[in-house]
Parts: sequence; C-alpha cells; structure tokens
Amino acid sequence: SNSPWCTPQNLSDAYLRTQRNEPANLPAVVAAVALARGVVTPAGVAALAVSLRDNGLRALGLLNTNAEEEEAEKEEEEESLATHERPPLAAATAAAAAAAAAAAIA
Repeated sequence: SNSPWCTPQNLSDAYLRTQRNEPANLPAVVAAVALARGVVTPAGVAALAVSLRDNGLRALGLLNTNAEEEEAEKEEEEESLATHERPPLAAATAAAAAAAAAAAIA
C-alpha cells in the first residue's frame, strides 16, 4: 500500500489493475508473495500473512515481542477492570441517560 502506482497485477479485475494501489489490495500482495515462495495451502498462506504483518510491525517498533510483558499488561488491565466498575463521570452520564429514557417513556 506504500506503492501507490504499483497495483498488484494478480487482481482479477483488469480495471482495478490500472487504478491506484490501496490497502484493500494487501490480500493480493500476500497471494503473490505466497506464490513466489511456493506456499500453496490456505494454512500456509494465513501463516505467511501473520508473519508479514508481524515483521512489518516489528520493523516499525509497534510489535511487543516480549510475551511476559504482554501477559503482565493483560493481567494489569483485567485487574483494573475488576476493581473499577466505572469512572464517576461515566456513571453519572449513564444515570442521566437512564433518567432521560425513563422520562421519554412516561
């Protein structure tokens, strides 16, 4: 998708092959990479897609590769959700919305 004028040529629609490239064409790019690498099974193509995504995120510094950190963050988030039902403002807003709904029904 970072090559706006290099639309994948394996798209089934000839008209789309003449248009500007866009992120919606990524499945066609994955299919072309799979074909070039000799990957033919659907499971292999799916694994390749995950690998390509992870490599891209890792290259941009957006993938957390430390599983222990991910697990700790997940536990921290679950603990936070368990101890705090709602922030006060959200609770007040929900109460006001419920009161307005009750008034509209009545």
